[in-house]
Amino acid sequence: MRQLFVWSMLFMMIGTSYAQKKTYHNDFTVSTPYRPIKKKDARFYRTVQPQAEGLFVQQYYKSTGKLAMEGNTMAQTPDQENPMPRRDQIKHGTWTYYHPNGIKALTITYQEGEPIDTAYQWHSNGLKDRIGVFGPMKPFVYQPDFQLLQAWDRSGHPLVQEGMGEITWANSMYPNPESLLDPWPTWTGKIAKGKNAGAWKKMGSTTHILAEMNYKEGKLDGPYKGYRPDGSLFSQGQYKEDQLEGYWEYLGYDGVPYHVDTFEVEEPKNGSFVIETEVEPSPLNMLEVVNTIGYPEFARDKNIQGQVIVRILVNEKGSPSRIHVVEDVHPVLITQILPHLPSLRFSPASINGEPIPFWVNIPFSFKMFD
Repeated sequence: MRQLFVWSMLFMMIGTSYAQKKTYHNDFTVSTPYRPIKKKDARFYRTVQPQAEGLFVQQYYKSTGKLAMEGNTMAQTPDQENPMPRRDQIKHGTWTYYHPNGIKALTITYQEGEPIDTAYQWHSNGLKDRIGVFGPMKPFVYQPDFQLLQAWDRSGHPLVQEGMGEITWANSMYPNPESLLDPWPTWTGKIAKGKNAGAWKKMGSTTHILAEMNYKEGKLDGPYKGYRPDGSLFSQGQYKEDQLEGYWEYLGYDGVPYHVDTFEVEEPKNGSFVIETEVEPSPLNMLEVVNTIGYPEFARDKNIQGQVIVRILVNEKGSPSRIHVVEDVHPVLITQILPHLPSLRFSPASINGEPIPFWVNIPFSFKMFD
Protein backbone atom coordinates (compact mmCIF):
# COMPACT_ATOMS: atom_id res chain seq x y z
CA MET A 1 0.00 0.00 0.00
CA ARG A 2 2.84 2.41 0.90
CA GLN A 3 4.63 1.62 -2.38
CA LEU A 4 1.41 2.29 -4.31
CA PHE A 5 0.95 5.58 -2.45
CA VAL A 6 4.53 6.72 -3.30
CA TRP A 7 4.08 5.89 -6.99
CA SER A 8 0.74 7.73 -7.02
CA MET A 9 2.30 10.85 -5.52
CA LEU A 10 5.19 10.68 -8.02
CA PHE A 11 2.74 10.41 -10.92
CA MET A 12 0.79 13.43 -9.63
CA MET A 13 4.01 15.45 -9.35
CA ILE A 14 5.04 14.56 -12.90
CA GLY A 15 1.57 15.39 -14.18
CA THR A 16 1.61 18.74 -12.41
CA SER A 17 5.04 19.57 -13.87
CA TYR A 18 3.90 18.59 -17.38
CA ALA A 19 0.90 20.96 -17.29
CA GLN A 20 2.71 23.82 -15.57
CA LYS A 21 1.88 27.26 -16.97
CA LYS A 22 4.88 29.29 -18.14
CA THR A 23 5.03 33.03 -18.77
CA TYR A 24 7.10 34.69 -21.51
CA HIS A 25 7.63 38.40 -22.05
CA ASN A 26 8.23 39.58 -25.58
CA ASP A 27 8.07 42.63 -27.79
CA PHE A 28 5.21 41.30 -29.91
CA THR A 29 5.08 43.49 -33.00
CA VAL A 30 4.55 42.73 -36.67
CA SER A 31 7.83 44.30 -37.78
CA THR A 32 10.04 43.01 -34.95
CA PRO A 33 10.96 39.31 -34.77
CA TYR A 34 10.61 37.49 -31.46
CA ARG A 35 13.18 38.36 -28.84
CA PRO A 36 13.01 37.71 -25.08
CA ILE A 37 13.07 40.95 -23.09
CA LYS A 38 12.48 42.08 -19.53
CA LYS A 39 8.91 42.35 -18.30
CA LYS A 40 9.16 46.11 -17.73
CA ASP A 41 10.00 46.61 -21.44
CA ALA A 42 7.38 44.23 -22.86
CA ARG A 43 4.46 45.47 -24.94
CA PHE A 44 2.86 42.04 -24.55
CA TYR A 45 3.44 39.00 -22.43
CA ARG A 46 1.95 35.55 -22.81
CA THR A 47 1.30 32.43 -20.81
CA VAL A 48 1.79 28.97 -22.28
CA GLN A 49 0.24 25.85 -20.79
CA PRO A 50 0.90 22.41 -22.35
CA GLN A 51 -2.09 20.19 -23.03
CA ALA A 52 -1.84 16.98 -25.03
CA GLU A 53 1.51 16.20 -26.65
CA GLY A 54 2.51 19.01 -28.99
CA LEU A 55 -0.56 21.16 -28.14
CA PHE A 56 -0.65 24.29 -25.98
CA VAL A 57 -3.09 26.87 -24.63
CA GLN A 58 -1.73 30.40 -24.98
CA GLN A 59 -2.97 33.71 -23.63
CA TYR A 60 -1.53 37.06 -24.71
CA TYR A 61 -1.80 40.03 -22.34
CA LYS A 62 -0.95 43.66 -22.86
CA SER A 63 1.60 45.19 -20.51
CA THR A 64 -1.37 46.70 -18.65
CA GLY A 65 -2.56 43.17 -17.80
CA LYS A 66 -5.58 43.21 -20.14
CA LEU A 67 -6.20 40.06 -22.15
CA ALA A 68 -5.56 40.66 -25.87
CA MET A 69 -6.09 37.18 -27.35
CA GLU A 70 -6.18 33.53 -26.41
CA GLY A 71 -6.33 30.19 -28.14
CA ASN A 72 -4.64 26.89 -28.95
CA THR A 73 -1.39 26.27 -30.78
CA MET A 74 0.53 23.23 -31.94
CA ALA A 75 4.29 22.85 -31.99
CA GLN A 76 6.14 22.53 -35.27
CA THR A 77 9.14 21.15 -33.36
CA PRO A 78 9.16 18.14 -30.98
CA ASP A 79 10.51 20.17 -28.03
CA GLN A 80 7.56 19.86 -25.65
CA GLU A 81 9.29 21.46 -22.68
CA ASN A 82 10.45 24.61 -24.46
CA PRO A 83 7.77 25.81 -26.93
CA MET A 84 9.86 28.77 -27.98
CA PRO A 85 10.48 30.79 -30.03
CA ARG A 86 7.01 31.93 -30.98
CA ARG A 87 7.61 31.25 -34.70
CA ASP A 88 7.73 27.49 -33.91
CA GLN A 89 4.07 27.64 -32.87
CA ILE A 90 1.15 27.61 -35.30
CA LYS A 91 -2.47 28.29 -34.41
CA HIS A 92 -4.65 25.21 -34.24
CA GLY A 93 -8.17 25.51 -32.88
CA THR A 94 -10.37 28.46 -31.93
CA TRP A 95 -8.80 31.84 -31.16
CA THR A 96 -10.55 34.78 -29.54
CA TYR A 97 -9.34 38.37 -29.84
CA TYR A 98 -10.40 41.32 -27.66
CA HIS A 99 -10.79 45.07 -28.15
CA PRO A 100 -8.71 47.36 -25.87
CA ASN A 101 -11.82 47.88 -23.72
CA GLY A 102 -12.03 44.11 -23.07
CA ILE A 103 -15.04 43.38 -25.31
CA LYS A 104 -14.72 40.35 -27.57
CA ALA A 105 -13.66 41.47 -31.05
CA LEU A 106 -13.12 38.38 -33.19
CA THR A 107 -13.24 34.59 -33.17
CA ILE A 108 -11.45 32.55 -35.82
CA THR A 109 -10.89 28.79 -36.03
CA TYR A 110 -7.53 27.62 -37.38
CA GLN A 111 -6.34 24.29 -38.71
CA GLU A 112 -2.56 23.98 -38.73
CA GLY A 113 -2.15 27.73 -39.07
CA GLU A 114 -4.82 28.39 -41.73
CA PRO A 115 -8.23 29.95 -40.90
CA ILE A 116 -11.24 27.74 -41.57
CA ASP A 117 -15.02 27.68 -41.00
CA THR A 118 -17.17 30.59 -39.78
CA ALA A 119 -15.60 33.75 -38.33
CA TYR A 120 -17.44 36.27 -36.14
CA GLN A 121 -16.45 39.89 -35.50
CA TRP A 122 -17.87 42.51 -33.10
CA HIS A 123 -17.57 46.29 -32.82
CA SER A 124 -15.95 47.71 -29.69
CA ASN A 125 -19.44 48.62 -28.40
CA GLY A 126 -20.40 44.92 -28.39
CA LEU A 127 -22.69 44.99 -31.45
CA LYS A 128 -22.11 42.56 -34.32
CA ASP A 129 -19.67 43.69 -37.00
CA ARG A 130 -19.61 40.85 -39.59
CA ILE A 131 -20.04 37.12 -40.15
CA GLY A 132 -18.34 35.14 -42.88
CA VAL A 133 -16.84 31.80 -43.86
CA PHE A 134 -13.19 31.03 -44.63
CA GLY A 135 -12.36 28.75 -47.53
CA PRO A 136 -9.09 27.29 -48.87
CA MET A 137 -6.02 29.44 -49.48
CA LYS A 138 -6.13 31.25 -52.85
CA PRO A 139 -3.27 29.94 -54.99
CA PHE A 140 -1.85 33.14 -56.49
CA VAL A 141 -2.37 35.81 -53.84
CA TYR A 142 -1.59 33.57 -50.82
CA GLN A 143 -4.62 34.74 -48.88
CA PRO A 144 -7.52 32.67 -47.61
CA ASP A 145 -10.70 32.67 -49.65
CA PHE A 146 -13.46 34.39 -47.68
CA GLN A 147 -17.19 34.72 -48.21
CA LEU A 148 -18.87 37.58 -46.35
CA LEU A 149 -22.42 36.71 -45.32
CA GLN A 150 -23.54 39.64 -43.13
CA ALA A 151 -22.14 42.97 -41.90
CA TRP A 152 -23.41 45.87 -39.78
CA ASP A 153 -22.15 49.35 -38.87
CA ARG A 154 -21.54 50.43 -35.26
CA SER A 155 -25.18 51.44 -34.79
CA GLY A 156 -26.47 48.04 -35.95
CA HIS A 157 -27.54 49.21 -39.41
CA PRO A 158 -27.06 46.38 -41.96
CA LEU A 159 -24.37 46.94 -44.62
CA VAL A 160 -24.27 43.46 -46.15
CA GLN A 161 -27.17 41.02 -46.03
CA GLU A 162 -27.16 37.58 -47.65
CA GLY A 163 -23.82 38.37 -49.24
CA MET A 164 -24.92 41.61 -50.96
CA GLY A 165 -24.01 45.22 -50.09
CA GLU A 166 -21.10 47.63 -49.60
CA ILE A 167 -18.42 47.58 -46.91
CA THR A 168 -15.07 48.96 -45.77
CA TRP A 169 -12.44 46.43 -44.66
CA ALA A 170 -9.90 47.59 -42.08
CA ASN A 171 -6.24 46.60 -42.52
CA SER A 172 -6.90 43.51 -44.67
CA MET A 173 -9.42 42.04 -47.10
CA TYR A 174 -10.79 39.56 -44.56
CA PRO A 175 -11.26 39.34 -40.76
CA ASN A 176 -7.78 39.70 -39.31
CA PRO A 177 -6.55 40.39 -35.76
CA GLU A 178 -4.03 42.91 -37.11
CA SER A 179 -6.97 45.24 -37.87
CA LEU A 180 -7.48 45.59 -34.11
CA LEU A 181 -3.98 47.09 -33.78
CA ASP A 182 -3.95 49.28 -36.89
CA PRO A 183 -7.10 50.11 -38.91
CA TRP A 184 -5.16 51.43 -41.91
CA PRO A 185 -5.10 50.89 -44.79
CA THR A 186 -8.74 50.26 -45.61
CA TRP A 187 -10.45 48.74 -48.65
CA THR A 188 -13.85 50.03 -49.78
CA GLY A 189 -16.19 48.51 -52.35
CA LYS A 190 -19.15 46.29 -53.18
CA ILE A 191 -19.94 42.74 -52.13
CA ALA A 192 -21.89 40.39 -54.41
CA LYS A 193 -22.67 36.78 -53.47
CA GLY A 194 -20.32 37.21 -50.52
CA LYS A 195 -17.33 38.17 -52.69
CA ASN A 196 -15.63 41.42 -53.67
CA ALA A 197 -17.12 42.68 -56.94
CA GLY A 198 -16.60 45.65 -59.26
CA ALA A 199 -14.42 48.68 -58.48
CA TRP A 200 -12.59 48.85 -55.12
CA LYS A 201 -10.30 51.45 -53.52
CA LYS A 202 -7.45 51.00 -51.07
CA MET A 203 -7.20 54.05 -48.81
CA GLY A 204 -4.22 55.19 -46.74
CA SER A 205 -6.42 57.72 -44.97
CA THR A 206 -9.90 59.12 -45.46
CA THR A 207 -8.64 61.20 -48.41
CA HIS A 208 -5.48 59.45 -49.68
CA ILE A 209 -6.08 56.75 -52.32
CA LEU A 210 -3.31 54.12 -52.36
CA ALA A 211 -4.72 51.95 -55.14
CA GLU A 212 -7.71 51.32 -57.38
CA MET A 213 -8.60 47.83 -58.50
CA ASN A 214 -11.38 45.65 -59.90
CA TYR A 215 -12.80 42.35 -58.69
CA LYS A 216 -14.87 39.62 -60.30
CA GLU A 217 -16.33 36.96 -58.00
CA GLY A 218 -13.74 37.73 -55.34
CA LYS A 219 -10.72 37.67 -57.66
CA LEU A 220 -8.65 40.56 -58.93
CA ASP A 221 -9.74 40.98 -62.53
CA GLY A 222 -9.12 44.07 -64.63
CA PRO A 223 -6.95 47.19 -64.36
CA TYR A 224 -5.01 47.96 -61.17
CA LYS A 225 -3.42 51.35 -60.36
CA GLY A 226 -1.16 52.30 -57.46
CA TYR A 227 -0.58 55.87 -56.27
CA ARG A 228 2.06 57.76 -54.29
CA PRO A 229 1.17 59.80 -51.17
CA ASP A 230 1.06 62.94 -53.33
CA GLY A 231 -1.60 61.32 -55.54
CA SER A 232 0.63 60.75 -58.60
CA LEU A 233 0.37 57.44 -60.45
CA PHE A 234 3.18 55.08 -59.42
CA SER A 235 2.33 51.75 -61.08
CA GLN A 236 -0.35 50.12 -63.17
CA GLY A 237 -1.16 46.82 -64.80
CA GLN A 238 -3.77 44.20 -65.48
CA TYR A 239 -5.08 41.23 -63.51
CA LYS A 240 -6.95 38.16 -64.74
CA GLU A 241 -8.42 35.86 -62.05
CA ASP A 242 -5.87 36.98 -59.42
CA GLN A 243 -2.91 36.65 -61.82
CA LEU A 244 -0.95 39.49 -63.35
CA GLU A 245 -1.51 39.50 -67.08
CA GLY A 246 0.33 41.16 -69.92
CA TYR A 247 2.54 43.85 -68.34
CA TRP A 248 3.10 45.93 -65.25
CA GLU A 249 4.68 49.38 -65.51
CA TYR A 250 6.28 51.70 -62.96
CA LEU A 251 6.19 55.43 -63.60
CA GLY A 252 8.39 58.30 -62.45
CA TYR A 253 7.11 61.60 -61.08
CA ASP A 254 7.14 62.90 -64.66
CA GLY A 255 4.64 60.22 -65.68
CA VAL A 256 7.18 58.42 -67.89
CA PRO A 257 7.58 54.64 -67.24
CA TYR A 258 11.06 53.71 -66.00
CA HIS A 259 10.46 49.94 -65.72
CA VAL A 260 8.06 47.42 -67.27
CA ASP A 261 7.53 43.78 -66.24
CA THR A 262 5.87 41.37 -68.64
CA PHE A 263 4.32 38.06 -67.71
CA GLU A 264 4.54 34.75 -69.54
CA VAL A 265 1.35 32.80 -70.21
CA GLU A 266 1.19 29.16 -71.20
CA GLU A 267 1.00 28.51 -74.92
CA PRO A 268 -1.87 26.35 -76.25
CA LYS A 269 -0.94 22.69 -76.48
CA ASN A 270 -2.54 19.56 -77.91
CA GLY A 271 -1.67 16.78 -75.50
CA SER A 272 2.09 17.09 -74.92
CA PHE A 273 2.85 18.72 -78.28
CA VAL A 274 2.57 22.34 -79.39
CA ILE A 275 -0.21 22.68 -81.97
CA GLU A 276 1.01 22.83 -85.57
CA THR A 277 -1.06 24.80 -88.04
CA GLU A 278 -1.62 24.79 -91.79
CA VAL A 279 -2.27 28.56 -91.94
CA GLU A 280 -0.64 31.02 -89.53
CA PRO A 281 -2.30 34.26 -88.38
CA SER A 282 -1.78 37.24 -90.67
CA PRO A 283 -2.32 40.88 -89.59
CA LEU A 284 -5.07 42.69 -91.52
CA ASN A 285 -4.68 46.27 -90.25
CA MET A 286 -1.01 46.45 -89.27
CA LEU A 287 -0.24 49.70 -91.13
CA GLU A 288 -3.24 51.44 -89.57
CA VAL A 289 -2.22 50.43 -86.05
CA VAL A 290 1.44 51.38 -86.62
CA ASN A 291 0.39 54.85 -87.76
CA THR A 292 -1.69 55.35 -84.59
CA ILE A 293 1.21 54.26 -82.34
CA GLY A 294 3.53 57.02 -83.47
CA TYR A 295 6.92 57.86 -81.93
CA PRO A 296 6.84 58.99 -78.28
CA GLU A 297 8.26 62.47 -77.74
CA PHE A 298 10.29 61.33 -74.71
CA ALA A 299 12.01 58.67 -76.86
CA ARG A 300 12.81 61.25 -79.55
CA ASP A 301 14.32 63.66 -77.03
CA LYS A 302 16.46 60.89 -75.50
CA ASN A 303 17.39 59.36 -78.88
CA ILE A 304 15.83 56.01 -77.90
CA GLN A 305 15.69 53.67 -80.90
CA GLY A 306 15.39 49.95 -81.53
CA GLN A 307 13.00 47.08 -82.05
CA VAL A 308 10.26 45.77 -79.79
CA ILE A 309 8.98 42.24 -80.46
CA VAL A 310 5.57 41.35 -79.08
CA ARG A 311 4.22 37.80 -78.91
CA ILE A 312 0.44 37.70 -79.38
CA LEU A 313 -2.02 34.84 -78.94
CA VAL A 314 -4.55 35.29 -81.73
CA ASN A 315 -7.89 33.64 -80.94
CA GLU A 316 -10.29 31.87 -83.31
CA LYS A 317 -11.95 35.19 -84.19
CA GLY A 318 -8.67 36.85 -85.18
CA SER A 319 -8.35 39.07 -82.08
CA PRO A 320 -5.45 39.27 -79.56
CA SER A 321 -6.29 37.40 -76.36
CA ARG A 322 -2.85 37.28 -74.69
CA ILE A 323 0.15 39.58 -75.09
CA HIS A 324 3.78 39.06 -74.01
CA VAL A 325 6.77 41.30 -74.74
CA VAL A 326 9.61 39.13 -76.02
CA GLU A 327 12.22 41.83 -76.74
CA ASP A 328 12.32 45.48 -75.74
CA VAL A 329 14.63 48.48 -75.85
CA HIS A 330 13.08 50.86 -73.30
CA PRO A 331 9.91 50.83 -71.18
CA VAL A 332 8.60 54.00 -72.84
CA LEU A 333 8.43 52.20 -76.20
CA ILE A 334 6.56 49.25 -74.68
CA THR A 335 3.96 51.45 -73.04
CA GLN A 336 3.56 53.33 -76.34
CA ILE A 337 2.73 50.07 -78.15
CA LEU A 338 0.69 48.03 -75.69
CA PRO A 339 -2.51 50.16 -75.55
CA HIS A 340 -2.90 49.84 -79.34
CA LEU A 341 -2.44 46.07 -79.65
CA PRO A 342 -6.06 45.10 -78.78
CA SER A 343 -7.15 46.90 -81.98
CA LEU A 344 -5.04 44.58 -84.17
CA ARG A 345 -7.05 42.18 -86.34
CA PHE A 346 -5.78 38.97 -87.92
CA SER A 347 -6.89 36.25 -90.25
CA PRO A 348 -6.85 33.36 -87.72
CA ALA A 349 -4.70 30.25 -87.92
CA SER A 350 -6.49 27.10 -89.01
CA ILE A 351 -6.27 23.33 -89.18
CA ASN A 352 -8.41 21.50 -91.73
CA GLY A 353 -10.22 24.75 -92.38
CA GLU A 354 -11.13 25.18 -88.68
CA PRO A 355 -9.84 28.35 -86.91
CA ILE A 356 -7.67 27.75 -83.83
CA PRO A 357 -5.81 29.99 -81.32
CA PHE A 358 -2.17 30.47 -82.26
CA TRP A 359 0.85 32.52 -81.14
CA VAL A 360 2.56 34.93 -83.52
CA ASN A 361 5.52 37.32 -83.11
CA ILE A 362 5.03 40.92 -84.30
CA PRO A 363 8.04 43.30 -84.56
CA PHE A 364 7.78 47.08 -84.09
CA SER A 365 10.76 49.17 -85.16
CA PHE A 366 11.51 52.65 -83.78
CA LYS A 367 14.16 54.48 -85.78
CA MET A 368 14.83 58.16 -86.25
CA PHE A 369 16.02 59.59 -89.55
CA ASP A 370 17.93 62.77 -90.16
